[in-house]
Amino acid sequence: MNGMVPTFDIPASAHRILPELADPRAARHLVTIHGIADTPDVWQPVCRALDSRFRSYNQLSLKWHAGVGEPYSYPECGEVLRKGWAQLPEGPKVILAHSFGSNALMSMIQSQRLPDVDAVVMLSPYYKTDYSAFSWPLFVRYVNEFERFLNTSIDARMPGRTLSPAARETILNRLLDGYSPSSWVMFFMAWSQTPKLDLSALDMPCAVMTGADDFSLPVEDVAALAARIPGARFEALEGLNHFALIEDAARTAARISDFLTTTLSTPELVTERL
Repeated sequence: MNGMVPTFDIPASAHRILPELADPRAARHLVTIHGIADTPDVWQPVCRALDSRFRSYNQLSLKWHAGVGEPYSYPECGEVLRKGWAQLPEGPKVILAHSFGSNALMSMIQSQRLPDVDAVVMLSPYYKTDYSAFSWPLFVRYVNEFERFLNTSIDARMPGRTLSPAARETILNRLLDGYSPSSWVMFFMAWSQTPKLDLSALDMPCAVMTGADDFSLPVEDVAALAARIPGARFEALEGLNHFALIEDAARTAARISDFLTTTLSTPELVTERL
């Protein structure tokens, strides 16, 4: 490489989904953002269960989804998200962001305001109130618990099914092989910047939610983030873990629907659930 730093095209794309749910009479587009080592379609069960209908449904496929880990670190997560954001349809939007996807959104608004966003829901965002919280023991704990995190994701997608140890190991290793250690470090770097993020651009109605039983996120940290966003609604979903959006899509969708219908000045078209 002649001493040159390698560069990579950073894949980020927006895809229209669920055309059977789209309604041209609705006022807004819906946009979903997935979390770390996850699949871009993770929000689809919630989308199907929402009371409201939207002009279009759009899921962002971002650099940190399952299976795209690189051997090198890649640009700051807000920059990656911005590449996908530029491909979204014009017009008012409602954003649903999960886990590290919420952190990417908060990172992006440090340099890009969102005048066309009418409401934001952040589910299970990572946050700390003070830089001193990011200690070596915390770093080591989260590295050591990454496999547990992935296993929680696997279990949420296979309710009532028992995997053999060999099958679980195969799935787990496949996920680990597709997510590089340097990518994990990027996650920790983004998380470690949260204490002093400027959240003033989140001046639209916001809901900050988490599973009350999320082993990866102390409820008080998520509540503290909500407290920093003026007027934000905070909810802890009892009995649910980090992947509440697939553990109980109907209940998660009901809480999001309640938030949207009670806070948006012009409610979305409400139709029968499909």
